[in-house]
Formats: sequence, C-alpha cells, structure tokens
Amino acid sequence: MNSSAPWWAALLSTLASALCAFAVALLSKRSSTFLQRQKSELDASLQRQKSELDAGLAHVNSLLAGDLALKQARIDYVYDARKRLYVECEPVLFLLNEYGDFASRRIRAMARLVRKGQGKDNFNTDDYYLLSSIYYIFRPLVSYGLLRSRLGAVDLALDDYISVQFQLCKLLYRTFTHGGSIARRKPKLKAQMRKRATPERQDLSLGQLDIAVQAMVRASGSPENPRERCVTFGEFEAEVTRKGTDLRSAFSEVVPLFLRFDPTTHPILWRILIAQTMIYELISQETRQRPTRGNGERPSIAPAKFSAGRVAGYRWSSAASDEHATPLLESFTAAHNYVRDRAAKNATLAQFIDEAEWKAGALPPLERLQKRLRSAAEEPEAELDGD
Repeated sequence: MNSSAPWWAALLSTLASALCAFAVALLSKRSSTFLQRQKSELDASLQRQKSELDAGLAHVNSLLAGDLALKQARIDYVYDARKRLYVECEPVLFLLNEYGDFASRRIRAMARLVRKGQGKDNFNTDDYYLLSSIYYIFRPLVSYGLLRSRLGAVDLALDDYISVQFQLCKLLYRTFTHGGSIARRKPKLKAQMRKRATPERQDLSLGQLDIAVQAMVRASGSPENPRERCVTFGEFEAEVTRKGTDLRSAFSEVVPLFLRFDPTTHPILWRILIAQTMIYELISQETRQRPTRGNGERPSIAPAKFSAGRVAGYRWSSAASDEHATPLLESFTAAHNYVRDRAAKNATLAQFIDEAEWKAGALPPLERLQKRLRSAAEEPEAELDGD
C-alpha cells in the first residue's frame, strides 16, 4: 500500500513557500526603498557640501585675487612714484650740489677779501662783487623752492636719500630766518659784538626770504612740459640794478644785509654763512656716500669736519694774532651747534643722525687753530686758500 503526505501537508508547504517568497519580496522592497532614500539623502548632503566648498573656494580665490591686485597696484604705484620722484628731483639735487660748492667757495672768498682789506670797497651798492656774492649765496636756496613745488604729489618716504637731501635743503633755507637762534648758540655772541653789528638786524623774515627766492625763479620748457629754473647771473644783475623791476624790489631787504660786509660788523650774518657752509658739506657727504650704499642701507648723517687748516681759510684778519683764533673758532662752534640742534629736531633727519660722530666733535682745538693761523700768516695767500 503506497503512502503519501496528506494533501494538507503539501498545501502547507506551498503556503509556507509562498509566505517566505512574499516576506523576502517585501523585505527586499523595503530595503531597496530605504537604501534609495539613504542614497538620495547622501547625494543631497554631498551636493550641499560641494556647493559650500565651491562657494568657500570662490571666496578664497576672490580674496587672493584682490590681494594680488592690491599688491600689483602697490608695485605699480611705487614704480611710478619712484620714476616721478627721480625725474622731478634728481636734476634739481644735482644743481644743488653744484651751487652749494660754488656758494661755499664764495663765502670763503668773502672772508679773504676782508682779510686783504678790500671788503668795504667791494661790498658797495650795485658793486659786482656784492651782487655776485648775493646771487651765488641765494642760488642754492632756489633749489629748495623748486623741490618744494615738485614734491607735492610724490612720496618722499620711498627714497631715503632724496628725503634726507630735501630736509637738509630745508634746513639750509631756514638759516636766513634764524639769526637770533644762531647768535644765541653756545658760545653766545658777545653783547658788545651785537651792539656793533651793522645793520642791526642781520637775518630775514620768512616772508622776505620767500619773496626774494621766488623772484629768482623763471619759467622754462615748452607749453606741453612747463618747467622752472633759476635766473642766470646776467639776468639777476640786469634786473636788480634796474629801478622798478620785481627782482630789485624783492631784494630790497637782502642787499642791505651785505653792504660793507665784514664778519666783525656782521657777526650774525657771518655765523649764518658758516652754518650754510656746514650744511653744504652734509649735502655733499650724502651725495658721495650714495653710490657706495648697499640696498636697504640707511643714510648716516655725520658732522662736517673742519681741520685747523680749513677753518683758517675763513679767517678775516691778516694779523698773526692768537686773539683772532677765538672769534673765528667761536663762529664755527656756534654754527656747528646750530646745525646739530636743528637736525636733531627734524623728524626725518633725526632718524639718520650718527650721534657718536656728533658727540666726538668736528672742529679743531683752539691751540691747534692758533698755531695754524700763525703759520698761515707766513704762507702765500694762494697756497692757503687753494681748494
């Protein structure tokens, strides 16, 4: 007799298989839906992060581009400013050195003329030597006026050399307005010497100085490229001796300062001129040092040194007297102290002053100067005064 599973067992097996298949299908569908949802959420999250990163990268690129643009603009500005600075200033500074050297020689020659007893004869109204001395002493001051008018649109901080030269030029310019200050510098000018001073006032107001210097400026160049220059001596002499001219009017307060010039009767003016000589030396020193200075090396302002022989070249007495050495050395000492103090008060120049050099001194001792004057009295004039 054949045995077989009951019919219901087969039915249960079929149902179980169907239920399993259904469960598997249901689980598979739910798993697929869950995974799809997870994938969609992850894709959305990644897209958001990508967008945020892209935005951040774009912002950084924008900042970098802006920074590079600013740096490039700064480089372009510095290049253009330096180019303009050199074009505008270098020709004027070149002439300043030339004019300064000539002015120093003329100041020394003025003392020599007095020493030879020819001062009063050569420093009279409209005399050639009087007018030429005034012209050569005032000509370097025009450089400051030209620099001041040209530097309004440029940055002096870009070049230490030009900045120092400009400030030294300014210091030179103001000497003519600081007669009282120079007279009070140690050693102070003795009261009796100030009483003998002729004229009583031996400096200028800033307004008088500006008027005189501006009158020496002439237009030059072309309409497309207008420039300014200093008058020639021929133009100066012709106009200052002709009545009714602007130049004669502008120098109406200047000429009397130099009439019958003598350091004994013009002690304040003489100190002013010696101070100018020292400033010219500082300008010349800075010019000579510039080519040897390395990149980034700052200027160093040391005092102008004057040996006994060099100081003796400015003596105004021909007598071989030790007494003359004292007022001669005092005029140099006062001028030295004035230049040192004024430079120290100038914010730009104070950065570059070599304090050790200034404290060490730059002038000879009195005994050495006295010895030099005694020997100078025995030397031919040309040998002593030769440059």
